[in-house]
Amino acid sequence: NIYPADNYGSILVDIKGTDGSQVILELLDKEGKNVIREVIIKNDQPVAFTYLVPQEYTMKVSFDSNKNRKWDTGNFLKHIQAEKILNYGQIVKVKAKWENKIVWNLKETKNTTSEKNRELEMNKLKQKLENK
Repeated sequence: NIYPADNYGSILVDIKGTDGSQVILELLDKEGKNVIREVIIKNDQPVAFTYLVPQEYTMKVSFDSNKNRKWDTGNFLKHIQAEKILNYGQIVKVKAKWENKIVWNLKETKNTTSEKNRELEMNKLKQKLENK
């Protein structure tokens, strides 16, 4: 079904503080579990998420250090850290006909690469060692 544009809202997010790094900006459902949209950006710039169903969203940024367009867990054996993740930390409520304007300065956001991701990497390493 195609609905009129008046049924949708948008989020305009101005990303600052990338320091020229390539980052992956993800628009997520409010639980942060499902990716709704994803954009790769290489510099500070505005990003428009348009024609969004009215509901609550959140966002996440991953610093794509190796520029492979995906988040990497790292490698314990090679002493490579997981790529840094920053969560927006707020819920953005989208309403029909509304435009949410957000300025997100990444330098002011705490690194939230989770312990769970580190555990995942350790489990992979343990499995490799057990299989030898």
